[in-house]
Amino acid sequence: VQDIPQGQYFQQVPAIFELDTFLSQWAVESVISHWDAYAFGIINNWRIYHDPTTGKWTIIPTGIDQTFGSDQDPWGVGGIMAVRCVQEPACNAAFAARLKQVNTLFQSFDYAAKAQAIKAVIDPAVLSDPRKETDNNGYNQAFQATLDYFVNRPPQVTQHLTNHGF
Repeated sequence: VQDIPQGQYFQQVPAIFELDTFLSQWAVESVISHWDAYAFGIINNWRIYHDPTTGKWTIIPTGIDQTFGSDQDPWGVGGIMAVRCVQEPACNAAFAARLKQVNTLFQSFDYAAKAQAIKAVIDPAVLSDPRKETDNNGYNQAFQATLDYFVNRPPQVTQHLTNHGF
């Protein structure tokens, strides 16, 4: 990937790498603010796989424990695949289009309602558990922060798209 000449990444990388899959993974990790992922500054929580039937490489994301918390800029990248992509207008536009799709899909799932339904089931056990990592107030604050994330994240992603010209 590093040896692909500038301006030829978007045309050449699909011959060796599952770029479409990567764009989808990067878009999902952007919307859920998985800052501890391959594409972003830490370049963590991933494995690479070479498919002998296609001859192509792909990234397998792992460790999605650092999510739903921050306003992760989808373009705040560090992984070479993402860095090279944002440097080329066609690849950058392909990523932005995928990000828009994922953001729209994220919005349509009504995660807040799903989270509230789960909370209603687990509340009795959590609230009475003396070994939990926080007190009941901390638990409820964390839950509210997650609900706020579900509401606030799609407009944040839309703003990032606008800030980057999309």
